Amino acid sequence: FLTAIVLSYPMSFQEQVNSSLPLTPAFRRALIEIPSVFVLQTGYAAVPEEPLFRGFLWGFLRKRNWREHWIWLFQAGLFTVAHIYYINAAPISFWIVVPVGALVLGWFAWRSRTIATSMVAHGVTNATLYNFSHLMVLLRVR
Repeated sequence: FLTAIVLSYPMSFQEQVNSSLPLTPAFRRALIEIPSVFVLQTGYAAVPEEPLFRGFLWGFLRKRNWREHWIWLFQAGLFTVAHIYYINAAPISFWIVVPVGALVLGWFAWRSRTIATSMVAHGVTNATLYNFSHLMVLLRVR
């Protein structure tokens, strides 16, 4: 959650939001949307990505005797490359949001020794990040 709040500011510079929308209704709508967006993001992003990057890949590299910190960095790099489609459309996401998010999610999986933690964090981060970045646009333009 804290990661989403911090990353929502730089991400807001690539967002296109109707800045004439009053802040209070926009804030309410963002908060109301978070639970449904959490379900969507968990199914759309966390369920396919977490087992691949922080489950199978991590386990495979551990069996190959990689050190944990190198696996953590490698999975974050690979996760970032897998999001290459952001490079032109959303460069702040590609260069800042995705790599930082990958490191945070990898840290959760590493420390908890389960991808369940990183899956929940992935869903929460994505749900709050998108909504909070829209709010940051509204706050910046006022």
